[in-house]
Amino acid sequence: MKKRNVKEESRHIEKGVQRVLYSEENIQNTIDFYTGLKIPFSITVSNFTVQVDSELEHIAYIKFPRSKKFFGAYRKLVNSINGMPIYTNEKYLKYHNTGFIYDKFYADKIYQIDIKSCYASILRNSKLISPETYEYLATLPKAERLSSIGAMASRKTRFIFNETGRIEKYEKIKSTMSDFFFYCVQETFKIMTEAAVILGKDYLFTWVDAIYFTGETNKRKVYDYFINEHKLDASFSILEEFEVELVQDCYKLQYKKDGVKTFMYVPTPQQEGRIRLENYLDTYKIKKHGKSSKLKSTTE
Repeated sequence: MKKRNVKEESRHIEKGVQRVLYSEENIQNTIDFYTGLKIPFSITVSNFTVQVDSELEHIAYIKFPRSKKFFGAYRKLVNSINGMPIYTNEKYLKYHNTGFIYDKFYADKIYQIDIKSCYASILRNSKLISPETYEYLATLPKAERLSSIGAMASRKTRFIFNETGRIEKYEKIKSTMSDFFFYCVQETFKIMTEAAVILGKDYLFTWVDAIYFTGETNKRKVYDYFINEHKLDASFSILEEFEVELVQDCYKLQYKKDGVKTFMYVPTPQQEGRIRLENYLDTYKIKKHGKSSKLKSTTE
């Protein structure tokens, strides 16, 4: 039996779960350890942790350490949620949209209006969280606020091992809070779509909670629309040397913001259409052939 090589000084006990810094070697040594003892165990994989559970112990291997502020914000958010989960079909949610006409586009400057604390504001305005929770989230650094809200849509995959170390089955685990997060995505896109109509021919594209456009004519109208119609505060920025180039099935965007040059990629409508078709076919396959058409949950 191979001895596990886990640094004991990296552990600490919290609610019965030992926390250990992640490494592939640690995971392999743990698998070998339980297989040698002939003890069944499970491994649950998420974006941030790999948790191993057995009758002996529970270990969480941390891939990306999170701050105390994140955990505090997430607990406060979940405890504050008021109301039933709101149904959304996540396969058809949209986070972005484009109004580009040509394969290439250039402007000396364009404009950006970015909604502040957008998802937290939508939860507050829909009375799904308390005003106090919103105020707390709004005081957090942007990264902490976004990650705590995004954690509501966390996904995990659990692999069940038998005493010989063979994977008998796996299961997908979806957070019970997912629909609240997807509701925020859905409502944000609706609001941005309405703002694009106000902008008309000046509209360029939407990226989550920010809208980009040319010309200053409708700037005030869009800003007032966010504030007056939806009680959403927003910030205004000017982007210089804005350039768009079609690269395969994405638009490559380059620009300067506050003198700093940056770039981003935005999918084209053709790519979005392909993704929607793939999602449709996947749903059709499951509906037509039933659960047996899914990948088997047993690994040989």
